[in-house]
Amino acid sequence: MAGKESAGILLYRRVDARLEVFLVHPGGPFFVKKDAGAWSLPKGELDAGESPLAAATREFAEETGQTLDACRAGAPWALGDVTQKGGKVVHAFAAEGDWPAGAVLASTTFTIEWPPRSGEQQAFPEVDRGGFFDLEAAREKINPAQAALLDRLAEQVDPAAPVFKVVRPEEWDGATYAPSPHDRRDGFVHLSSRQYVERTRKRFFAGVSGLRLLAIDPARVPAGALRWEPTSENVKFPHLYGSLTLDMVISDEPID
Repeated sequence: MAGKESAGILLYRRVDARLEVFLVHPGGPFFVKKDAGAWSLPKGELDAGESPLAAATREFAEETGQTLDACRAGAPWALGDVTQKGGKVVHAFAAEGDWPAGAVLASTTFTIEWPPRSGEQQAFPEVDRGGFFDLEAAREKINPAQAALLDRLAEQVDPAAPVFKVVRPEEWDGATYAPSPHDRRDGFVHLSSRQYVERTRKRFFAGVSGLRLLAIDPARVPAGALRWEPTSENVKFPHLYGSLTLDMVISDEPID
């Protein structure tokens, strides 16, 4: 079915308790004046014998000039398929990451006869621009058949969900957080999503008594201060750049 199937990566990031997705605009003369409904996740057709994930990863690099590693992306996970007008199936994978600072989009090119019936061949970029959009703007720009992918992403990733901080008794007096040596060393406050709280407690706080768990509301964190960044294991964790203050905390409970 090569030529009937495409695969792509929907790169996303969390910014100030909202989701943003990276979309690209197709290059070439036929799309110059088209905007709404013309954008897409970076994608392309599967080569013979190629898996959808391998094709999606390859096409992302070819259409943007950046690898997923360069975007500090986590492991891609399946968003399922959609079928576009004309019958082409698009296999989609989501990956949390960000565009490398200062990087310029650089797409591969294609060649067509242009102007029509001129006998002249011209090269155009597969993609002429790209950028991050919040979900409302993305729904306006994206190919209508791909809009379902945005809904699936929103169902799986809640950027407004609380994040958590395990604190020792000497680090938290009920109102003020005194950064741990780990936080002072790294220059940010290490936080955790709900699913990793217990692993964090066992790994870094084994044998410590009097621990408390602070739940933090991302909406109360200053704009741009909460960043989801990969660890050495390429797992995304929330990091707070700045002070952890009482007004951010929505609950404070013992966890011993």
